[in-house]
Amino acid sequence: ILLTPRSNYDKAIIRKLISSYDRAWEFHIKAAGAPIIKTPENTINKKATIAVVVKTCGAGCGRIGGHGIEINEEYFKEEYSSILNNTKRRHHIIFYEMGRNFYAYSKQLSVPGGTEESYNTSISLLYSISMQFFAIDYARIPREDWFVAGWVSGATFFKDTEEIYQTYLKDKSFNFDNTIRVQKSPQHQRQSQTYERGGGDLYAAFFFELARRYGGQKFALRFWKEVGKRPAATSLSSAVDNLVIAASKAAQKNLTTLFVDEWRFPLSDAARAELTKLFPKRS
Repeated sequence: ILLTPRSNYDKAIIRKLISSYDRAWEFHIKAAGAPIIKTPENTINKKATIAVVVKTCGAGCGRIGGHGIEINEEYFKEEYSSILNNTKRRHHIIFYEMGRNFYAYSKQLSVPGGTEESYNTSISLLYSISMQFFAIDYARIPREDWFVAGWVSGATFFKDTEEIYQTYLKDKSFNFDNTIRVQKSPQHQRQSQTYERGGGDLYAAFFFELARRYGGQKFALRFWKEVGKRPAATSLSSAVDNLVIAASKAAQKNLTTLFVDEWRFPLSDAARAELTKLFPKRS
């Protein structure tokens, strides 16, 4: 349900916007490996709310693991004008924050105890950064027609993400500990300017590569269901183990070689043994 501060928006345009949000929401429902909370203050007639507000925490704010999105009215007007004027300049913010609503995997993927907060930030951003692409694709919005901050198109943003992945692969000085664990990624350049990206972006880059190799959208749908089946993490080691085992199950292959040798991730002996038992042949 879309809540706006004024009622003079064109109803036909509002219906088009809601239709695309509904499509993206439907995709997340299909992908969900864990239930999200229907918070009473963000639920009307059993439906999640998107509230257009004058001020929120940045451009938009989504409740993690439950119903509720707020979007700054300035950014909503950009969304609305895109349909009104047929400019094909949709804003990504609602689709991104929707990913926060459906991120219900802290138990399996985050490290408890407050000792690895940079890593926890990287892994929490993995869902919202990567799954917005799949959700927007599912909503039938071309990547050239939606934009992130600074009016960078989804297509360009995806290309940038692929480039930091390639930089990581080629430069053997990069590893899990000096990138994802500390919420950093290799720099990349666009039009002679150097951009900083975070560990969540690099995690998303790995996720996109897994999807490219093992089924695209179907891999994305399988992966989070497998994550939801994993036990609670008790340490950084068990959190990473959960991710690698879930990815292997979603790919139906033992991905030890890919994660450890190519991507320079840590993996415990227990996880390696579990994967060998599930999939004797390493890939």
